[in-house]
Amino acid sequence: MTEVSPPYAPVPPYAPAPPFNGSSVPPWEGPPGPPGPQGPQGPTGATGATGATGLTGSTGATGPQGPQGVTGPPGGAPNWRGAWSAAATYAANDAVSYLGSSYYAPSAIGAGVTPPAAPWQLIAQKGDPGPTGATGSTGATGAGVPAGGTTGQVLEKTSATDYATAWVNLAATTYFDLTEQASNPAAPAAGTLRLFAKTDHGLYVIDSTGALRRLDIVTLEAVVSYA
Repeated sequence: MTEVSPPYAPVPPYAPAPPFNGSSVPPWEGPPGPPGPQGPQGPTGATGATGATGLTGSTGATGPQGPQGVTGPPGGAPNWRGAWSAAATYAANDAVSYLGSSYYAPSAIGAGVTPPAAPWQLIAQKGDPGPTGATGSTGATGAGVPAGGTTGQVLEKTSATDYATAWVNLAATTYFDLTEQASNPAAPAAGTLRLFAKTDHGLYVIDSTGALRRLDIVTLEAVVSYA
């Protein structure tokens, strides 16, 4: 028996698509294509702001033990030897001073080893000079030649006390005692004469050249004119 196809159905009239509103997918857009190739790297952006400080890390492991220090002085005070001497030798535990500083001998030290050369060890370093202090007040006037006096007066010792002197007038009977001596004194400075008495009971004068003259009546009459 032969099957008979139904009569052809007419196509309904074309219905227009709704207008595109920008958010819906237009009816003519196909499915998404495959991803394109990666583009070139863009320029480096500006440096960003510094971030906040991070938390403090945990304490590290203890480092290795350091080398042993020099041997210190034994207990008790060192044997103080005073100022260092180049000729002296020093035993262990001796101490000296040198140029204002003090030094300790940890072992025997031979003569001529000047601190701070080894094995001398510094105990106390000399300090720097301090600033100049303020000027003190003026002290009282000390004893000395008394003020005053007039023309023709001389200074006379009034007692055995130091600086016990006074200005006095020479008396009309003033005289000088000269101690006789066996030998001539040294010649005086140029332009002066030295008067002295000798053990022959004579009175002599010596000048700066060493020339010696005995003063007697003849000599006096030769050099002194009388009015």
